[in-house]
Amino acid sequence: MPFFSLFLTALVCFYISFQFGTWFLTRVVFRGSERLQKSTVLFFGFVFATSCFSAFLLLCDIAGLLSKSVGSLCWLVVVSSVTVLVLLVAPFVQIYCLLGRRLSVHWKLLLALLLETSYIIAILTTSFYVLPKKSDIACSFSFYFESMTNLVAFTGTLVLGLLSGSCAISGAFDYWRKWTKKVSEEEITQVECKLFSVYQSIARKKESIALLDYEEKIRQYEEESSFRQNVFESSSGHSRLRALSRKLLAGLESWSTNAAKQRVGLLAECKAMEDLASRLFMEWNEKCDLWEFRQCKLYRRIYNTFGFVMICLCFNRMYGSSRNLLFGLQSDAEDSVTLFINVILKYFRWKVNLALLSQYTTFIFASCLIFSNFRLALLQTERFFCWVSKEPEWRKTQVTLWLSQSIAVYLLSSMLLVEQSLPVEYKLATGEIFFTFYQNWFDRTFLFSCLVTLLIMFFTSKFSSTITE
Repeated sequence: MPFFSLFLTALVCFYISFQFGTWFLTRVVFRGSERLQKSTVLFFGFVFATSCFSAFLLLCDIAGLLSKSVGSLCWLVVVSSVTVLVLLVAPFVQIYCLLGRRLSVHWKLLLALLLETSYIIAILTTSFYVLPKKSDIACSFSFYFESMTNLVAFTGTLVLGLLSGSCAISGAFDYWRKWTKKVSEEEITQVECKLFSVYQSIARKKESIALLDYEEKIRQYEEESSFRQNVFESSSGHSRLRALSRKLLAGLESWSTNAAKQRVGLLAECKAMEDLASRLFMEWNEKCDLWEFRQCKLYRRIYNTFGFVMICLCFNRMYGSSRNLLFGLQSDAEDSVTLFINVILKYFRWKVNLALLSQYTTFIFASCLIFSNFRLALLQTERFFCWVSKEPEWRKTQVTLWLSQSIAVYLLSSMLLVEQSLPVEYKLATGEIFFTFYQNWFDRTFLFSCLVTLLIMFFTSKFSSTITE
């Protein structure tokens, strides 16, 4: 294949990935919301396209379309670009936005640079002490490239473990809830009636607040007009004028104090009713989704089958991670995916590389597990940033940067691990990656994420049940 046609194909793939990334951000993640900043959208699209370009390089390596020098240079550009953008530029912007508007621009830049420097030092120190040691350390180009590759793979392993654990538990809980919980139309009607009555109460209280404001303005206008009239009509001197003004001011102060107390009480009641209305609306939306899910039989069967497989994979992954951490990583042990594929291959008598096929299948199942519940993780992240800050523009910027970091590191580390799992004739100089080391860290982060997600879901369910009662 000529170099010019290969270069055009690479540009087309990069452009398609860039357009898909911007569409995914604006139409899927932030659908129905305000417009995002153009720089944020371009940053996400470029990072997403650069990460997806690693899959194109992997296919070129398998097909043998690139020489060793050109392939190594392309991998170096991709890995270094993602490392600079995701591990350096994105945290600097996040720190700068986190400082808020109270400081001046110069102080914000100075503090952001200091925090970014400490962040880089922490990353380098962690990578030096955590990443596997080398017996022959030499300060050469291949050593730095290999260190950068291992750093990206280590970060991607942590992100993959955290996302897999959180999405596995939340997805299993969602599947179990849809299996066990049955909703009738009477329950939906009851929630609708409650929601309608709460909205009526909110409307009445807001009407009372508006009437109080209107009466206060009328009262002030009448007092001011009577004061001016008495001033012009008075002829007994300054003593009568002083007594009249003192009397009017005392009346105004007492009335405004009572009105302010009533207004504050009504505002507090209105805010509490709005919180109750939001919870009732979420409950109504959940019941409607469950009722629609019960009505669609074909979709329910597919969903139940997929959910059953995902729950089995989740518990099997938790069991395997616990076994690896307690008894050590066993090289001869096979996971459930490998055993299932082995049974199918032996039954049909197909001669396929079992280790390579099971690895690809495991990657596909893990991707389905993450992206099936990815929007739930995004909603939880947006709630966290909403709790931290009330500015929607800052919130969306933080969510976009976090999303670009997670997707880029996950995709690139997955492609690097697949690249290292290829046979020797397909490998390029992407650096040596130790699977045992990353498997151990994946098990740790996966179990930690599962336990934290279980605790969070337990306490949130208890808290929501006490509120509704």
